[in-house]
Amino acid sequence: MKPYWIVFVLITWLGIIPGSSFAQERLVVAGTGSSQVLLRILGQAFEQQNPGSQVIVPDSVGSSGGIKMLKTQKADLARTARPLKSKEMEGLTEYLFARSPVAVVAHPSVSQVTGLSQTQFMAVFSRRYTNWQDVGGRKQKIYIVERQNGSASRKVFEKLIPGFADIQPKKAFYNVPETISALREHEYTIGYVPYSEIRDTELKVLAIDQLVPTDPNYPYTTPLYLISHRTLSKFAQKFIDFVMSQKAASMMQEFGVIPQSSQP
Repeated sequence: MKPYWIVFVLITWLGIIPGSSFAQERLVVAGTGSSQVLLRILGQAFEQQNPGSQVIVPDSVGSSGGIKMLKTQKADLARTARPLKSKEMEGLTEYLFARSPVAVVAHPSVSQVTGLSQTQFMAVFSRRYTNWQDVGGRKQKIYIVERQNGSASRKVFEKLIPGFADIQPKKAFYNVPETISALREHEYTIGYVPYSEIRDTELKVLAIDQLVPTDPNYPYTTPLYLISHRTLSKFAQKFIDFVMSQKAASMMQEFGVIPQSSQP
């Protein structure tokens, strides 16, 4: 085989000839850890429905990081756990696609505690209670896995629990995957993370005032958005339409997430 034929075969196989049937449509969706696992699952469903497509959901860089990647052309869409700020709005469009419960969780070693009252929750995170025995558990020290100021999950509790905003974290984790890893790896820990991100883990979900994330009246939820340029590719629009579809809504409900809107 002549050299130029070898080159032709290789680049055709790699799918880099324009119009080649091997070429993949590729989408990078960067941003918050609050929807990281969820969008990976939705992305896989979209790929199955659209052979030859690829949806890449990188590890968390936070909502602001995702918007920055979108604006610098390093991502096709951003995923955020908050609406756009006024200074971010120019040239961008936001799509609210779901609300995700933020679960209060503990390491499985916290076997005797099934829930906390809001008062007990505040006492634990303000360190007035420092032992699990204070809330009906074993005589073991409580280790708090904290989120940084400004995180989407933290803002939920700051908004709904009086005084929580005044609690300053001593050692904070800056993204959801790291928070989950710390909770899974260390006994007698407690923290809070998006419920959708811990469904397949052994972490123990604690009720707050006898409500758990699957209860319709559970108040602690955070919004989930996709952010795009106002002018976007047909492929990016197709993925957004899928996320807003009835099929995706059904998947989100099974995943413990409340779809914001759907279409037939």
